[in-house]
Amino acid sequence: MSHISVSGSWGTILANAETGAVLKAPADYSDIVKFDLDEHTKAHGKPTAGTVDILDLGYWTNTGFYIAADEYHREMTGAGWGPIIANEAVGKVLKQ
Repeated sequence: MSHISVSGSWGTILANAETGAVLKAPADYSDIVKFDLDEHTKAHGKPTAGTVDILDLGYWTNTGFYIAADEYHREMTGAGWGPIIANEAVGKVLKQ
């Protein structure tokens, strides 16, 4: 069984890469039971090995509530992109 790591502000969640079922999660994410890998695959392709940002994935809670992926985050970063550290050097490159 392959796994994906889903990172967020409160730690990293380990999930089944085929089903999206949560295998291990920090206490602050204990209400998340399954990630919506089908939606992510339709929008951006199958999540690759490594870490996926929690904002890029929709998920279900233990009460059955669905939290959709954050579209604003997707627009600003693009799925699969890491954050950009903005400093003077980056500014010079972007101005070119």
